[in-house]
Amino acid sequence: MWRNLKNTVPHAGITVKLKHMITGNGAPEREGWESVGRRLSGGKYIIKQTSDNKVDERPPTHWDWIKE
Repeated sequence: MWRNLKNTVPHAGITVKLKHMITGNGAPEREGWESVGRRLSGGKYIIKQTSDNKVDERPPTHWDWIKE
C-alpha cells in the first residue's frame, strides 16, 4: 500500500520502495517512476536508478515497505 510522503515518512536509514506518482488532473496520461531508495537523516533520499537505468530528477511522492 503506497503511503503519501506528505502525510508520513519512512524512518531514516532503512531501504523502502519509492515512487513518483502523479495524481490530479491529467494523471493517467503522465508517467511517473518507481525505484528503491533510502531516506537520510537530513530528509533527502538516495534513490537507485529506475528499471530503464535512468535517474529521474522528479522527487518521490509515495513510499512503501519492502516485503522480505
